[in-house]
Amino acid sequence: MKRLLCLLLTLAPLLPADPATTTTTTTDFIRVDQDDSAARLQTSITTYTKDQINVTLLGAVHIGDLAYYQTLNEEFTKHDVLLFELIGGEDAAKHLNGQPRPANEKDGRPAENLRDFYGAFARAMKLSQQIDYIDYTPENFVHADLTQNEYDKITAEKGDDILAFALETSMKNSEITQQPFGGLDVGLVMRAMLSGDGSILKLELMKNMETGDEATAAITGENVVIDVRNEKCLKVMDEQIKLGKTNLGIFYGAAHFPDMEERLLKRGFKRTSHRWLTAWNVPKKPKKTSPPENS
Repeated sequence: MKRLLCLLLTLAPLLPADPATTTTTTTDFIRVDQDDSAARLQTSITTYTKDQINVTLLGAVHIGDLAYYQTLNEEFTKHDVLLFELIGGEDAAKHLNGQPRPANEKDGRPAENLRDFYGAFARAMKLSQQIDYIDYTPENFVHADLTQNEYDKITAEKGDDILAFALETSMKNSEITQQPFGGLDVGLVMRAMLSGDGSILKLELMKNMETGDEATAAITGENVVIDVRNEKCLKVMDEQIKLGKTNLGIFYGAAHFPDMEERLLKRGFKRTSHRWLTAWNVPKKPKKTSPPENS
């Protein structure tokens, strides 16, 4: 259970930032917004501009409300080119995810094991999976992540992969909060999963997400999950700009964006807009009130 929770909480974007490159103008790319009636996990859409070139970072979490992914699909149409994150997903754009495929057509989406993993949590929390409801088929979609061969080669050379990053983030989170699992109530999470109470599970996981930025910021040195993949994404971005594209979108997990923003700012881009989309909308149960005393 510990291994699964560590992986979930790291792969769901948690605002990592390398302290060696953090600026005083950093932006929030994921937040929990709440009031008495509901709690909302939100990701941002943030645009940067330089010399009439607009680059928009569209943050994502990998499991969310279906309406969230439907809204993102609409947002993608606003860009000349949409650079997307998916390790080994160089063929994904040839397929319409979440729809039936011809029997003889190969599924271009990789990472079946991760889809199975996310699927368990998506079902427990009554949410949808990004990989099933993002439409990768539009003409403006361009793969901007490591191919499977690139990922396998780099991780073999460095001994650094997604699971290692997840476990390190979990340990840093526990150090910062001085609590096991970063303060996550594992017993409550297990009971919520067994009972099928998705709202309790989502509310508990949100609390851990709020402290995730400090944990990932404490990780030093170059890593494959953030640094290497961001470098690849911006290399593809440069290629598209050379082809004449001036309105570019980057669809990546929100965890990548503090580092990606830093790279854009160093290139002379300026942040020009910032807004929020709700990924999880979790109604809160009304508090029980005591009956009036008999007079």
